[in-house]
Amino acid sequence: MRTYIVLILAFLCSLGCKKRAESVDVDIKEIIVTMVDKKSFPLPVPPSINDTTAVVSKRAIDSLLQVKLKVAIYPIFSKISKSQNEKFYLSDDDELFALGKNDFHLQDLNGVQSKKGHQIILADTVQLKKSKDYKNFDLLFRFSNFSFSEDRQKAVFELGISRSHLAGSSAVYVLKKSEGEWIIEESVDKEIW
Repeated sequence: MRTYIVLILAFLCSLGCKKRAESVDVDIKEIIVTMVDKKSFPLPVPPSINDTTAVVSKRAIDSLLQVKLKVAIYPIFSKISKSQNEKFYLSDDDELFALGKNDFHLQDLNGVQSKKGHQIILADTVQLKKSKDYKNFDLLFRFSNFSFSEDRQKAVFELGISRSHLAGSSAVYVLKKSEGEWIIEESVDKEIW
């Protein structure tokens, strides 16, 4: 009889763990879509050499924001050390985020749609090694592991965004869930290349 009780409890526990993992997967997908929508935009046309008063018009900005980009997601989460976690991931109320090792696999991004119409694909790492320029997509996003607060209302991660191997930047982001949507609460710039 005890064996059956232990087996039933183990089964119920595994179901609870599976539901928690599914909610983590949904949160990670929502965060990735949010960051793609917020950080994906084309560069304006450079001004002519003789133009010293280069100003991009409101009309040009509006038309640039309508351009749909092909955004590649690097298929492997980078790792963040515990010291970086403690340095960057303390919010104003000294809430320490759990350093995450996500079971989420980026291959699960199939079917994820940008709300602004950008196409989201997985980057081909073999193709990335062959050229310094990106030929099959416009932007490359590289995420670190995600760290979540205990109540799962805040997330912290590092994100690198690049247009080629020689042009990009990275920052640490703190996102907060507000009314079911993830919004950027703060960011700390790290590198520019």
